[in-house]
Amino acid sequence: MFALITASNVVAGSLVVGCAATSKGPARLGGYAVTASTSDTKALSASLYEVDADGTIAWGGGVSAQDGKTTWSGRLTDEQCRSIERLLREDGWLRREPPTSGQPESMRTVVDVSGPSGTKRWTLRGHGPELDRLLAELESVSLARLDGYLRTLPTAGDPNP
Repeated sequence: MFALITASNVVAGSLVVGCAATSKGPARLGGYAVTASTSDTKALSASLYEVDADGTIAWGGGVSAQDGKTTWSGRLTDEQCRSIERLLREDGWLRREPPTSGQPESMRTVVDVSGPSGTKRWTLRGHGPELDRLLAELESVSLARLDGYLRTLPTAGDPNP
């Protein structure tokens, strides 16, 4: 399981609201885009997730994330796009600030969400159900960055090369 972390730097996602296409291609997230920047000063960790409306995802970690830079990008599947759109819509990211515990104080997350009804920026401390779901989903889909490396590793039961 990954550690939830929060951040001080955010790169805002771009979106042409109400259009069927973005500057990068067709809209695939129902008109939504999201950026989440996370840091934990006690754990000395940071992550930056950027999801554009066209289904492009970018990730950065550590110092790169703190500097607002991503180091990997990829394309979401249609299923992943639907999942993120559903989460943003059903958890009300454009309607209200998601409640969080404020604990631990070392954890900070800045979330920018753009969608059909506008744009919101939330600066959150600690854990909360909606925040935890969003970060877990973004972490899960961004793990594709490790696929190439993981395919090179031996699997259990394989004879030594």
